[in-house]
Amino acid sequence: MAGNQGNGRTRAKAGADRKAEIIEAAANIFMEKGYEAASIQDVADAVDILKGSLYYYIKSKDDLLYEVIQEVHHRFPGLPVIMITSHGNEDIALQALQQGAASYIPKRSLNARLLESTRTVLSVSSRERDFAEAAQFIDSQKTVLRLPNDRSVVSGVVAWMQEQATQRGIVESTDAVRLGVALEEALMNAIIHGNLEVSSDLRQQGGDSVYNEFIELHSVQEPFCDRRVVVSAELESERARFEIRDEGPGFDISSIPDPTDPENLLRPSGRGLLLMQAFVDDVEFNTKGNCVTLTCRRTSEGMETREISEPGLRKPAGSARV
Repeated sequence: MAGNQGNGRTRAKAGADRKAEIIEAAANIFMEKGYEAASIQDVADAVDILKGSLYYYIKSKDDLLYEVIQEVHHRFPGLPVIMITSHGNEDIALQALQQGAASYIPKRSLNARLLESTRTVLSVSSRERDFAEAAQFIDSQKTVLRLPNDRSVVSGVVAWMQEQATQRGIVESTDAVRLGVALEEALMNAIIHGNLEVSSDLRQQGGDSVYNEFIELHSVQEPFCDRRVVVSAELESERARFEIRDEGPGFDISSIPDPTDPENLLRPSGRGLLLMQAFVDDVEFNTKGNCVTLTCRRTSEGMETREISEPGLRKPAGSARV
């Protein structure tokens, strides 16, 4: 009996080692060839097993991609993963966000959005990691910030909120980047689409130059320039709650198409809200549509198993907010 148990443990370890070898090989092949060009046969050849035998360890190429993302997420918690998606791969992008990816970019927008998205995830992942020892003894804390319509201040505010949540153990260090992405999306939404009333449709219709031109123009025009974003951060022992309120006109939550629908995934409207839904426990909007509250609860499993549910969404008449 004891010998059989020992043999079972040996086989299990060998299987785990083999799967780790397969994931490592797949990561290298996906990096060299790209996900679409890579094949299961390529992975089988790399680890010197038959293609059919590979399915003992994985279900599909998509499943192997998720395994790679999870492995990167756990082995390098500070390294953000950005998915590049093409038409027809929307479901893969949704699954990748759930498994640990920090963002996604539609392939057709790669040239226009890659630098911006990379800067975003890097800015929220490069925060200071030294935690104050006294933070573990704080029972609750509430801080209110009043921000100008200046995109350059967002990175520092996000870094501060990340640190507050991780210091208290509400968010695992492996998930700090993903929380940061959600907060950055909410703050940018409040500044650009809320206070400055610049629609995401402008980016789709006129490109980044027109979009940024309107942002700069409204930043110095009344009444837009006088508005502020008020951030209320409430941190308790078991949860972190971030309320982000703009002074814009608000919008109808129900009128934005569900961004979790694969048909809407590549649209500019709804991308930010999809990321928020993917990376925090709750996303709530007020009735007026000018305030969003993001809530994270302490969990031993971290954020990687969080499901993306259909949210209540919002936008003002004639423009896309998120």
